[in-house]
Amino acid sequence: MTATLTRAFDQPTPRELELLLDLTRQMAGGDHLEEVLDAVAEHFRQVVPFDRMEYSTLEGDGRALEVRWTRSFGLPDVARPGTRWMHRSPLTGDNQPRPFLILDLPEQARAEDAGEAVRLLVEAGYRSSIACPLLVAGSLDSIVYFNTSDPRRWNRRHLSLVELVVGHLEIAAARTRLTEELRRSNEELRIAQASRAEFIAAVSHEIRTPLTGIVGLAHTVSRRLDELARHEVEEFAGMIHQQAEEVTALVDDLLVAARMEAGALRVTSSATDLREQIDGAIESLGAAPSPAVDGRSATVLADPLRLRQVIRNLLTNAERHGGPDVRIDHGVDGDMAFVAVSDDGPGVPPDRQERMFTPFDPTGGGHAESVGLGLAVSRSLAEAMGGSLTYERRRDRTVFTLSIPLA
Repeated sequence: MTATLTRAFDQPTPRELELLLDLTRQMAGGDHLEEVLDAVAEHFRQVVPFDRMEYSTLEGDGRALEVRWTRSFGLPDVARPGTRWMHRSPLTGDNQPRPFLILDLPEQARAEDAGEAVRLLVEAGYRSSIACPLLVAGSLDSIVYFNTSDPRRWNRRHLSLVELVVGHLEIAAARTRLTEELRRSNEELRIAQASRAEFIAAVSHEIRTPLTGIVGLAHTVSRRLDELARHEVEEFAGMIHQQAEEVTALVDDLLVAARMEAGALRVTSSATDLREQIDGAIESLGAAPSPAVDGRSATVLADPLRLRQVIRNLLTNAERHGGPDVRIDHGVDGDMAFVAVSDDGPGVPPDRQERMFTPFDPTGGGHAESVGLGLAVSRSLAEAMGGSLTYERRRDRTVFTLSIPLA
């Protein structure tokens, strides 16, 4: 039997008031919820006799309770902190904004929908329970339970006294929830700051490497121009161009990533020849040998500059992290065109397959490995153009497939 507690007309005795005032001071002075609960467990038993006390929080979608703190006196406890119960028993206080009483736990345990918590309490010798739902910001946040092996020890005044401590417990629960949120926010901020510092260092390295080559080659050409043969000058110029393209590609990815983070990423789509953009991406990389290209040409609705950027990133990713046999297959599938960039490398481990599309993730394996931007930027650009970018393992090949709407 379940009953909601209402305020009794019996007033607390002077001794009870004295104990309650002392308890109130201790609860108000507690810096942590555990200190408040310890004070209640030790001193409130002098006002309302009980054999066990438990504090549990609602987790996730509210269908589970996690035990956070327990204290028992005489009888064995039935749960340790970290124990999770399914949210099925009336002990959880559904639709009960005020403390309520389970008069007969054995009877409740015999019901078909009784939860495991009720059965374990009965097996341990507990016969009745008071559940005190605690509201934080108007929503059910946690529940405090008082269990007894002898419900005859409880009278109407005892039950009404329970409500006197509920408000203090709600304040303590709210303070704990706020502290946990602040701690979590501070940790997220710390991680973000560390990631940004690592990211800046990685970007500096990625830009410095090709710039060093550009400066060195240009210096050589300027000082030895009269000594160099024409084909040597052309070779150096080609190397400078290739290094400059690497810097440009990285800057493009950085700009897109910054716009992604600011929610300001925009693309302008127009009718574009898919094969021309594939050839343009290959040419910008100066790859030697060029990847094999095969497929049916199509006119797609896309931003030409961004489309080349995605294909270039996929090719760079395959050349840096894949096998030597890189291929590009393209064609039409329904109302979408596709570009599949594949290689015969070992593939991506399962635990990295989604993370590699996360911006600033150094494990992502993108256009610049230590920066981890290429694949994240490519997926965002594909989605901004109304398409998608997916990864799969086909037989012995790694395949990244870009899908773009037909014009």
